[in-house]
Amino acid sequence: MLDNLSTANKLDLMSRLTGSVKADLANKKNVFKKSFGAFESEKSADEIIEEIRNSRVFNRRIESV
Repeated sequence: MLDNLSTANKLDLMSRLTGSVKADLANKKNVFKKSFGAFESEKSADEIIEEIRNSRVFNRRIESV
């Protein structure tokens, strides 16, 4: 089937296939990174940790003996 194509058409086909494979690889990398549930924030890691610690609520009651 490829024997009937001209050299220019074969080169064009190769470049399109290469571009398609590169796009597929890029999409797979993005999907992989998105699967971890990362989020973007303007806050620093220390600010986020402090916010989490301050939002904790303890409701355990110690019974007296």
